Amino acid sequence: MKNKKKSVILTDSPMELSYDISTSPSPLQCSAPGEIIIKVDPKGKEIYCKKIIIYIPFDSKSTINDTYTIFHLDAKEKVSGDTNWISSKQYKKAGVSKCFESKKDHLEFIITNIRNPCEVPKHFFITISGNVNSTEGKPEVVICEYSDKTANGNFTPKTQSFKVSKSKNSFFYLRNLITINPKSPLIPCTDFSTDSKIQVDWDTNAPQVKLYCNGNSVPINNNSSETTINGIQNDTTLVLVATLGKETLIETIHITCSTPVLYPQSLENSGDHTIKKNLIALKKYNASNMLITGSLIISEKAFLETKIHLNDDLNLDNNL
Repeated sequence: MKNKKKSVILTDSPMELSYDISTSPSPLQCSAPGEIIIKVDPKGKEIYCKKIIIYIPFDSKSTINDTYTIFHLDAKEKVSGDTNWISSKQYKKAGVSKCFESKKDHLEFIITNIRNPCEVPKHFFITISGNVNSTEGKPEVVICEYSDKTANGNFTPKTQSFKVSKSKNSFFYLRNLITINPKSPLIPCTDFSTDSKIQVDWDTNAPQVKLYCNGNSVPINNNSSETTINGIQNDTTLVLVATLGKETLIETIHITCSTPVLYPQSLENSGDHTIKKNLIALKKYNASNMLITGSLIISEKAFLETKIHLNDDLNLDNNL
């Protein structure tokens, strides 16, 4: 069964903004990469906020691994969903910080609103990621916001804490199935031309992974964590199947072709036919007027009601 993210909604908070906190995976797995994802939301209210500080208990030394800290040696932040917030981080020793007293060393992630006035018109996300340390526990994370209901308010700091879980119990996961144009490797993409290479990436701890393309029973990868497809001719669905013991997880992604190859059952054109390259007809071809700058190859019969213009060869296996 797929391990889903679980979130903790901070309720009864003196803070003006709403915070929806989740981890990926949930719970965080010891000695493995993990993320804390924080959704910041004004919930439709008029709220002003100068900055948000997130305090993460942190292992600053390789010898520290306890229940109270989360990430080991380093962690990084990312803000998404609103480009008017900028971020920075700094390492702090145990002691009194701006918003609270910490008994442990910690990282301060400072998220600053560059709007003037500093309104928060929509929700956005703050993601803290790093390698989780090796000890189980429920460490505490503190959020501090400098907010007010008016643009000329006092912006006094308001704090709220929450706990996240770390566990040594291993779990089976398959996630982050994306397609990328290798020419723009940092941007996920789902629309490609017929001659574009398609890089397919995913994340899993399964020892056996198979990637199938558009119903083909033969997988197109060799158990690597990524693969490259040499173009598609039509819209395609990729199916990724991961197996761990008796468990199976499946992810799918649909990609479109901007220049598809067409295979119609029939094609009727009442006007002129202009063909810039070759026309190959395996059976009968009926046309009222054709202009061809390449070759015309017909395996059976061709019926022309008016005229044909050829700038190259005419090859007939049967009658014209």
